Amino acid sequence: MEEELEKQPLYSVGITENSALLRICGRASYLNCASLSEFFQKCNKTEIIIDFKECLGMDSTFLGIIAGASLEMQRIHKDSRLILVHLSERNLELIKNLGLHLICQVDLGKSDPYHGKSMEELEFETSKEAASRLEILGAHETLSSLNAKNAQTFKEVLIYLRQKAEDERPL
Repeated sequence: MEEELEKQPLYSVGITENSALLRICGRASYLNCASLSEFFQKCNKTEIIIDFKECLGMDSTFLGIIAGASLEMQRIHKDSRLILVHLSERNLELIKNLGLHLICQVDLGKSDPYHGKSMEELEFETSKEAASRLEILGAHETLSSLNAKNAQTFKEVLIYLRQKAEDERPL
């Protein structure tokens, strides 16, 4: 199955009038989430469903991008929903440990969110796959803002990323 997932696009998307369905195939991390960040910035739907059925794992940058998207959706339209479906036991544990279950809707049902939607590979004009240092910093700042435990967990990471961002600024 892992071999099969490697041949598929990492992110696929299906769009309807009011919602977007995002499917993750493989491991979602800072190395491949630049297009995902761009997708959330451009998507103007009030409902986004993220399907983790074929997600092999995820890192904190990816989770921070999801958290930021959910908070931004709620800021723009209070009735919007970012729904996480088909979470494995380990992925659900990560979601709960970081507090994303408090800002995203977690659906533990076995329903099929596709309902015949056609899916296409998520592609954008940006040529990079990896998140930039500023995107990584923003993702971790978002996670840190969710609760005191996250603030403590990511304290050193944020210090490091802020220092690197300062070092890269033009004089």
